[in-house]
Amino acid sequence: MKTLFCPHCEVERDVTIREGEEIFNVRGEPISVLSKVAICGHCGKELVDEELESENFERAYRDYRKSHDLLSPREIRGIRERYGLSQRALAKLLRWGEVTINRYENGAIQDKVHDDMLRFIGNPRNMWDVYERNADALPPRRAKRLQERIEAALQGEVEVEFEQSLQRVLGEREPDEMNGFRRFDLDKMENLILFFASSVNHAFKTKMTKLLWYADVLCFNDTSRSITGSPYLAYKLGPVPDNYDLIFGDMQRRGVLDVQEEVFETSQIGEGFCGERIVARQGYDPEAFSPDELRCAERVAEEFKDLSATATVKRAHQEEAYKRVYKEGARSEQIPYTLAETLSISLD
Repeated sequence: MKTLFCPHCEVERDVTIREGEEIFNVRGEPISVLSKVAICGHCGKELVDEELESENFERAYRDYRKSHDLLSPREIRGIRERYGLSQRALAKLLRWGEVTINRYENGAIQDKVHDDMLRFIGNPRNMWDVYERNADALPPRRAKRLQERIEAALQGEVEVEFEQSLQRVLGEREPDEMNGFRRFDLDKMENLILFFASSVNHAFKTKMTKLLWYADVLCFNDTSRSITGSPYLAYKLGPVPDNYDLIFGDMQRRGVLDVQEEVFETSQIGEGFCGERIVARQGYDPEAFSPDELRCAERVAEEFKDLSATATVKRAHQEEAYKRVYKEGARSEQIPYTLAETLSISLD
């Protein structure tokens, strides 16, 4: 139990904490908060507890910021740290007083003009404009580091925007029999690719696209839903995910995987055939899958682990679901998941 010096009892006493509504005046505005007060356990008088008083003021300031839509000290610190700037360096860049940022991060309430500027530079495109105007306020070496941080932040934004656009384009289809009654999930698709890239031999793209189909269809058989929500097209070389080149290309661009070309002397396809081997540059995330989904992926990896890409294509060509849809010389059509019951692989 906490003890405090009681000036009424003139000795240290155990205290209890009482909660009650209290009005604080914040910038001339009354803010009502549920405050905590220390009470002497012997005489029942209120005692001064600096720690509790500080917490009560923080609650009042937090409620004031919320009602006026102002950044919190943590949010201000996050904006500054994103660019690798000290408190003083950021203040100099913005041509504010040198201790201004320090005050805000330690709880002082910023005015609306300063708050708007801090929000403004939270966007790296805007921070670049400020940097171009005020870089001379910083030492050359620090200005160079800031330039690099802004460029990295801009690149990160481009990647995030691309990911969001890709998910939006591929995931706009409503759940139906062509996507396994699931909206497309880019995260699941990427992790399924990484799983197979690290779980099977001969992980060429032609083989990989078939494994994705087998895993999705097998999961549909087991749970009535696919893993990734991807539609699959009946190509000449077997089933492939819709827009698979976009997905593999984006993963390669971000360094998540490599696509390495390998030239074969002879093949059934023709002399000098070039295969694209998928090499994972990071591990897959098991948390991306449900236990049932992961079980289906592992079953497919077990079945096809040592098969070559050519053998995998031949196996896919024999699938009834593929044969019912593929037409030589015709435009590639989507393979309905409702044909899944004809799959040659099962969980049994």
